[in-house]
Amino acid sequence: MNLDVIYQLIIGVEMLFVYLTVFDKCFRRKYSKMKTFLLLFTFSIILITLASFKTTQILQGYIVKVMALNIFIGALYFAPLKYLYDQPLRKMLIVQCRAWTFTTLMFAVSLHLAHLFFSPSQTLIGVMLFQTVVYIIFCPYFIKRIKTKFLYVIENFSEKDSTSLLALILLSFLAILLLCYAFILDIEELKILSLLGFIINASFHCNLLYDVVNRGRNVDNLKEMIYTDHLTGVPNRRSLVEEMEKLIQNKTPFHLIFLDLNYFKSINDKYGHLKGDEYLKTFSKRCKYLMQGIPGTLYRISGDEFIFLSLEVNIKLVQQKILKIQQLKGRRFIKDSTFLGVSCGLSSFPKDSDSIETLISIADQRMYNNKRDTRGNSPTYR
Repeated sequence: MNLDVIYQLIIGVEMLFVYLTVFDKCFRRKYSKMKTFLLLFTFSIILITLASFKTTQILQGYIVKVMALNIFIGALYFAPLKYLYDQPLRKMLIVQCRAWTFTTLMFAVSLHLAHLFFSPSQTLIGVMLFQTVVYIIFCPYFIKRIKTKFLYVIENFSEKDSTSLLALILLSFLAILLLCYAFILDIEELKILSLLGFIINASFHCNLLYDVVNRGRNVDNLKEMIYTDHLTGVPNRRSLVEEMEKLIQNKTPFHLIFLDLNYFKSINDKYGHLKGDEYLKTFSKRCKYLMQGIPGTLYRISGDEFIFLSLEVNIKLVQQKILKIQQLKGRRFIKDSTFLGVSCGLSSFPKDSDSIETLISIADQRMYNNKRDTRGNSPTYR
């Protein structure tokens, strides 16, 4: 066995090692590490032995053969890898094609560097040396990106998007492969085909990105519909409950200020529901303005009932803000009516309770006490 054959085998074994390492780092084994290693090692020895026969071609033949063997052997490995690793077929195919693309691209870079710095008779040793260096530099980063980013994308893609992604990666691989053969064999037609492949690939990228972004916008719009009160534009009861759940789970203190508009029914009865809607929207805007300066959010939980969730630890500052809201009573509010007042009730976590329902109920009861005792004329809301 001459040195060129040895270099060829080393190049192929390096590509194979990277390919198998990607699988082992990214997927869960069905069996022990030792059993997995022994089975893959035995399978690899058999394939490498078979691949080493009849290697008396010219130098260009060696290089073309390395690339062809990388594809062929990679395909042969799919069956044992499916047996040894517990992953869905589509996911394994996508990662396999991604690994093929990476190893072929690194081979292409190494080949061009070898042509630049080595004589034609030393091309294979140049490819081997440069490929080893580029793998040492880029492999850790490539595997990390596959594990932390690429697998996440695959797992959260729809079946349609996964199929598009697989087609996109295959097209990228074929375009790189054609480009390699075009430069190795110096065939102009292949160069044109490979460039055409890259153009089509870019078009597929744009289509896939458009579909994903458009679907993301639809999800955002749906979330806004679910968590926002369509009339006032403030978050709704569902949003309040989820925010309270997070704060209680993180043990973050907060206050609930229950706000109920006094005599709101009379606005609807006297001026109609359109004026009633205007009254609610105006109250939301005024309330948010007056509560500036303390961290928190205003929520509309039902018809004329609102809750301000405050993260302000200084309870006196919160009480001052509530008083400012109540002092709006009697002022011009909408075109045909003054502000008729608001009744308030306050509860606090963790002082009053660590239950969402109980905290809302306590604030609600204190609001009704405030409404009964003073009709909202003073801040007796505790």
